[in-house]
Amino acid sequence: MNRDSILLNNDNDNREGVIVKTSVIGVVTNVLLAVFKAVVGVASHSIAITLDAVNNLADALSSVITIVGAKLGAKLPDKNTPWAMDASST
Repeated sequence: MNRDSILLNNDNDNREGVIVKTSVIGVVTNVLLAVFKAVVGVASHSIAITLDAVNNLADALSSVITIVGAKLGAKLPDKNTPWAMDASST
């Protein structure tokens, strides 16, 4: 492993870490918001607020997908996958 690939790996790790940390905060926030809105929506018999809770759950799922994408995108190229692509990208 040469100096440039070590630097590249550190940049990838930092970038991936920031993306994952931000996405985890998004998941937790959206789940908490969804629970709160679901309780308020059911208690007030408001379909709009209840469905907004469902929308927050979809946002949480989107953040989970972002985490998976960051993990897959952080893979470095190797001999078998020179562009860091694996079977999951096909």
